[in-house]
Amino acid sequence: MRALICVGGGLGDVVMATPTIRAVHRMGYVCDVLIKPDVAIATAIFDGWEAIHNVFTSKLPPKSCEYDAVIRTWWHQDYTLDCGPEYVPGKHNLRKEHEAEACLASARSLGYTGPVPEPFVSVPRSCNVELPRSFIAICPGFSGKQGRSFWSRKSWPHWNEFMRARPDDTFVVLGSDRDKKDFSDLRGVNVINMLGRTELKDAIYALNESRFVVAVDNGLAHIASALDKFTFALFGSTSEAKNRPMGRRSIVISLNVRCRPCQMTPLWHTCLEYLCMSELSADFVWSEIQREGL
Repeated sequence: MRALICVGGGLGDVVMATPTIRAVHRMGYVCDVLIKPDVAIATAIFDGWEAIHNVFTSKLPPKSCEYDAVIRTWWHQDYTLDCGPEYVPGKHNLRKEHEAEACLASARSLGYTGPVPEPFVSVPRSCNVELPRSFIAICPGFSGKQGRSFWSRKSWPHWNEFMRARPDDTFVVLGSDRDKKDFSDLRGVNVINMLGRTELKDAIYALNESRFVVAVDNGLAHIASALDKFTFALFGSTSEAKNRPMGRRSIVISLNVRCRPCQMTPLWHTCLEYLCMSELSADFVWSEIQREGL
């Protein structure tokens, strides 16, 4: 039996779709994956994964492909494929339900009955950038296909203060070329700013080599968590009910602000202060990290 599993969204959305790939593979299907072209970079997540036979980074699979099941995940329901019977997520309330469970609903309609499988990210065997012997990975970026201004509310303004608090530690800052301008001021004698200097596979390697990871709600946080790293994800306006990184050592750090999370509410479009992030102090974040003995 052959299945085509269709994924889209951002890097984090692709990671949150990997439990669905695991589930379909465990049901005995030979799995191909179709990735929307605008997130083709995500192929690095799947490199060498035995659960996947082919990866297509295109709008449509090859014309010769016919499948016993076409599995739509949450962010891939808008293209007409016409290459086999389709299974779709259906309706879900993502203010209360995790995106990975919404994606998995397609596999459940195919017959999967188990719990949500663990996420997956492939670990590269080597890296094209030089890394320090011991370091903490920082992932401050908030890139998104809807535009940087749309996601800027994820930004945390206290990164420099956070890193200055531990002068004996080395921090490696990871992110895309689009993040360079927003975080060009992240510097210090103990800071290695690699924004825009790594391919995704190199960033994955670095995350896996780090002591632990501190990030906002972004794709690298989901990748680090899937690698089973201690991942401290700073959440403000976005919803951890929907987006919490899935690894067993993932810790969400947030403030008990009455209006958060405002994602998927009318306040999302009217809030201009983002106190949920600006008042999340560096000291508070360190106190939460120290709870884990780090």
